[in-house]
Amino acid sequence: MKSVVRFSLRQTVFINVVFVILVLAGGFTLFTIPVENMPTVDIGKVFITTVWYGASADDVEQLVTAEIEEALDELDDVEYIKSDSYRNFSSVLVKFNDDVDYKDLYDELRFLSLNIKDELPPGADEPLFTYIDTKEWLPVVVVNLTGDLPQKSLKLLADELKTRLIDIPGVQNVSLEGEYEREFHVSIDPARLRKYGITFAQAADAVAAANTKIPTGRFRQDRSEYMLDAGRRLSSQQEVLEVIVRRDGDGNFIRVGDLVTSARMSHRDPTTIPS
Repeated sequence: MKSVVRFSLRQTVFINVVFVILVLAGGFTLFTIPVENMPTVDIGKVFITTVWYGASADDVEQLVTAEIEEALDELDDVEYIKSDSYRNFSSVLVKFNDDVDYKDLYDELRFLSLNIKDELPPGADEPLFTYIDTKEWLPVVVVNLTGDLPQKSLKLLADELKTRLIDIPGVQNVSLEGEYEREFHVSIDPARLRKYGITFAQAADAVAAANTKIPTGRFRQDRSEYMLDAGRRLSSQQEVLEVIVRRDGDGNFIRVGDLVTSARMSHRDPTTIPS
């Protein structure tokens, strides 16, 4: 060790040059390194929101919230789970233990929740996940677009505005909220229902039954696991109109398309309105 120290002391020129380089590099870095005024800090909380339009709070609690809570029983490093059920939607808050890998736990949480989406009621939407960090409380500017225009036109204007705002220096992120969810609306003619002797409930039940996937179990092979299900989801407007409501004894079919007066793309009534 002494020999190394003596050798280093003799290299005065080299040591001085290295010292000057380090000072210059440190000064340059000090004035050029990017600095965040409010750096992102993970809170360790995740909100799971599931919309089931038209359902009562009791149905949401028993058929959606309880299913999600049961699926999360397998999740480790959870401090607590808090849930609330309202008309039309379910909210589940998951708080992780401190000083754990929040990102890995968040990925596992999403996997467990989405793994049971086919066990949720047919009318329920896929769960939405909100990972909470300090970005949720950063100073923001909210811009509302309103006007006597179709929703699609407002969406196009909002996309254009988002493109312009994101190019402004100092803007970190721009997100859109309040877009209506598109749906296929079918209007059934009461006169045609009476003509064919079919009730509205029978037509609605036929569409619901045709748009159902039923989980049938799990298949495990080595370290892989596969979810098995029966049934299918309707994926096009024509498939909805071709759903069979009743099959007569002589082989004739009464389909949804035989009962409707109009079928069009529209949007779901919003459950939340941004301020």
